[in-house]
Amino acid sequence: MGKGNAASGKTQSFSELLQEELVKGSEDWDTAVTLAFAAEQSTAAAQLLISDKITPLDALRLAYDKYISSLLENTHFLPIGITAKLLSAQSKYVHAKERGISTEHARRLASELMVILRQRAPLFSAEPHRDLHRIA
Repeated sequence: MGKGNAASGKTQSFSELLQEELVKGSEDWDTAVTLAFAAEQSTAAAQLLISDKITPLDALRLAYDKYISSLLENTHFLPIGITAKLLSAQSKYVHAKERGISTEHARRLASELMVILRQRAPLFSAEPHRDLHRIA
C-alpha cells in the first residue's frame, strides 16, 4: 500500500503520505480525507470477510451494514467505476438477504466483494492531485 520514495529508497505508508500532503498544505484536502476514510472502511470490511472467527453470513452482513454502507454514503468522492461495482454488489446482497442466504452463497458474495475491495487498492496509493473519478 505504500508508495516508494525514489530519492531515499524508503517506502511510505498511507498515513505518512497523508501527513506529507497535510504538511505541504495540499489544496486537495477532500481527496486526502476521502482516501483515508475509504482505506479505513475498506480494510475493516476486508478483515471481516477473511476472518475465520465469524460466520461468512455474519461477516457479510457486518461488512455491508457497517462499512460498505458508509462508503456508499460518500459516493460523490469515490471513482464512478468503483461506486457502480459496490452498488451492484450491495444490490445482490440485499436481494439474496431477502430470499435467505446459504453459507455457500454468503461465501460467493463475500468473494465478489473482496474482488472489488482489492480493485480499490490503486486508489489508496493515488497521487494526491489525481482525478479520482478516472480510477476504476
